[in-house]
Amino acid sequence: MIRKCLALFTTLILCQGAGPYLGGDQPVRSDLPLSFEEQWPIGDGISTFSIFLTGDWQIRFLGPFPLNPMWLRWQNFLHPNYVFSQARERQYIAHVGDEIGIVGKLGEVPGDNRDLYAIEFGGRGGSDYAIVLAPRQTPISSLTVLDIQCTIIIRDVELRQTDDMRVPYPSDYCAVKSVAGLRALALAALNREPVAILEWVGDVPDNERQ
Repeated sequence: MIRKCLALFTTLILCQGAGPYLGGDQPVRSDLPLSFEEQWPIGDGISTFSIFLTGDWQIRFLGPFPLNPMWLRWQNFLHPNYVFSQARERQYIAHVGDEIGIVGKLGEVPGDNRDLYAIEFGGRGGSDYAIVLAPRQTPISSLTVLDIQCTIIIRDVELRQTDDMRVPYPSDYCAVKSVAGLRALALAALNREPVAILEWVGDVPDNERQ
C-alpha cells in the first residue's frame, strides 16, 4: 500500500514511482481508525452516496517554493469506503497501489460558511489523516489542505518522536486519539496559510475504470 513507502518530504510522504501522500510537517496518525458522527461514503451494499465528487483530483501545492502538481484518484465501489490512488502524473495512477479510506466531518468553521473534514487513509495498523477545508455546498469539488502542526497541548493529541540518533530520517508524528483531537488541530491550523489545494478535474477515463 502507498503509505508504507515512507520517505518524508515537507508536506508529503513520497513513494517511489507512485507519488504523494498528503500529511503535514508531522504526519497525523491514530493507532486505530476513528469513528465520525458524519462520514462518507454512505452505503447499504446496493448503492452509495457521497458529497464529494469521485474521479481524478489534482493536488496543487502552495507556498514560496511549491512542488510540482500531483494527482489523487478518488473512487468508490459500492461499499462504505473510498479507494485512493496517488501518482506524480495522471497517466500513472492506474499502475500504482491504492489505499482504502473514508472522509469524516469535523464540524463547521465558526462564523464561516465552510466545513472541516478529515480524510482518513487506511485502517489496519493505524490510520493517517489529511485535514481539509471545504465550502458548504454539494457536490464538493475543491478542498483546501490545512497546515497541521502538533503544537497544541490537549489530552487527545501527542507528539511522538525518537531520540535515537541512529534513525537516519524524521520519525516524529502527531498521534491523535479522538475526533475532538483532530478538530482541535484543524481549528488551530486555520490561523496558518494552507499547504495545498485539491481540485476535481474529471471522471476516471473509461479505459482505466476497475
